[in-house]
This record gives sequence, C-alpha cells and structure tokens, in this order.
Amino acid sequence: MQEPSFDGVDLERHRVLDELAGYEDDDAEALDTLFQRSLYGDHPLARRPIGDAESIRSLEKADLERWHERAYAAPNVVLVAAGDVDHEELTRSAGSLWWRSGDALPGRRPPSPRSPQVAFERRDIGQFLILLGARAPSEAEPGYHALWLVVEALGAAASSRLWARLGEQLGLVYAVSAEHGGTPRHGHAVVSVAMQAPDLARALAEVRAELDRLVDDPLDAGELRRARAVARAELLLEPRSAAEEHDRIGRRAVAGLPLVTLADELNALDAVSVDDARLAARVFAPEALTIAGVGPDESAFRAAVDAAFGDLAQLTPSPSRTP
Repeated sequence: MQEPSFDGVDLERHRVLDELAGYEDDDAEALDTLFQRSLYGDHPLARRPIGDAESIRSLEKADLERWHERAYAAPNVVLVAAGDVDHEELTRSAGSLWWRSGDALPGRRPPSPRSPQVAFERRDIGQFLILLGARAPSEAEPGYHALWLVVEALGAAASSRLWARLGEQLGLVYAVSAEHGGTPRHGHAVVSVAMQAPDLARALAEVRAELDRLVDDPLDAGELRRARAVARAELLLEPRSAAEEHDRIGRRAVAGLPLVTLADELNALDAVSVDDARLAARVFAPEALTIAGVGPDESAFRAAVDAAFGDLAQLTPSPSRTP
C-alpha cells in the first residue's frame, strides 16, 4: 500500500471502462447520475466515484504515482478493523509498519446552494423512471433520525403512503418508494417512481398530491409509532458481521464522525417526536424538489412535470441525450 508498483494499469483501465459501459446501459444508473448532477451542479458529489470514460482513458501511470504520493500519507489514512481484534496490539502494529508521512489533503468545499432543477435524458425504453428530491440532513446533522422515520412512512415501508395510494389503490405504478441517502456529511432525500408512458401525467399528479398531504397533513402519532417500529426492526435484524461493522465504522471514521453503537441508534429513533417528524417532512416540500427523469419522450415528461409541479418545470432545462 505504501510502495505499489502500479503494474497492470492498462489492464485495470480496460476493466473500469467495461464497468462504465455497464453503467451506461443501466437506466436506473443513468437516472441516478442525472439526478446527482442536477442536485449538486459542478461539485464532486455530482460525479460517479468511479469517474468517467474520458478521465479513465487519459490517466497514465505517472498521474497515479503523483496522486499516491499526495494522498497516501499518514494524515489521510484511516485504519479500520472489526472482529476479534485487540485495539492496543493493532495500534502498535500499525505504528511500526506505517512509515509514509506527509501533509493532509485540503478539505473539500461543501456544495453551494442550488435552486431546484428539472432534467431529462431520453432513452430508448418503454417506461419513465423519475426521481424527485432535495438535499436533506446527513448523519452529521440534527434531524437525520426524524427524516429517517418520515421516509419510512412516506415510501420505504410496505404500508407507506405512496405505495398505498399509487400502488394498491390506483394500480398506477409498479415501483414507488422514498429513500434517504448521500454521504455521512451530505444527505439527500428522494422519491423514486416508475410507470408506463400512458400513466406518466396521472402518476406525477398523485405523487404531488401525496407530497402536499405530507406537508399539510403530516405524520400523526400512530404513523410515527409504526415507522419507528419498522426502523428499529431493520436495525435489530440487520446482520452485524465483522465485515458489516468494518464498513459502518470506516464510513463514519473517514468522515470524521464519532462512532455510534446500536443502542445509540435505537435511542435516537426513540427520541424523535411528532413535531420533529413534521419539521423533517418539509424536506419534501414540492417547491423545493429537483426532478430528474429518463424515458422515451422529453416533451411528455416536461408536460407532466409542468402540470403537476407548476413553475418548477420552467427552471433550467437540461438537453435531451441518447447514450
């Protein structure tokens, strides 16, 4: 790790380009990339971590060596272990084996405020896939656990508002959900919906109606109680293998966040009040949402967005693109 040979760069380049080609063929991946780009603009969070084909083709061995020299210095490295590990012994071993010193990399600037966007990419498919979302509290911020429960009630659980209305009552969509994602320090919340082309306008109108209802008729004590029960069950039943603990600990450590236990997470969920949840629900206020879609017809998409979300459809349009 401290003195890599960088042999096989061209072979790895070929593998990565194959992986990127797979992303280009994946409609859901294309939508996610379009949404991130619309939500974060020119910030690095808008880019795929794997990079793009142009940058992968242009990188040479010397570029990798220069990057390694800067990045793999002690101040930039986090060592994570989980399982049957003695902390003191691990610390001593790491101290004796790691000799590369250097300077810490500068911190990334946070993403700048950005007004809601509407973006579309034309793809030769028989359906529309749409994401509607906004920036939201991350793990490092107050309101994270309240939004977790709002997302459960809105679209993550089988009894959620979105599925009950669009899926069970109307049969308009085959997939609709809500998610809370992002990085440990930069979060976003999204509604994801997929439908056949003839159902596009009505499905978006129904999504809008449910988002309006979330703001005007927020979660009551019963909904919050059910959402909390689902979230607690997910935590308690989630596998807690050494590998999963390793990833969870590392994710927070790299971001400079304090480590939390299962009990900490459960207590934080239990502490969420109805008022906390109602405040968190404002993340989904329709006027604040960025909307991204992929499908066969841009004019139909924009007409449906305009009908359901009004002036939002008039904001900076992205050109249609066929991969």
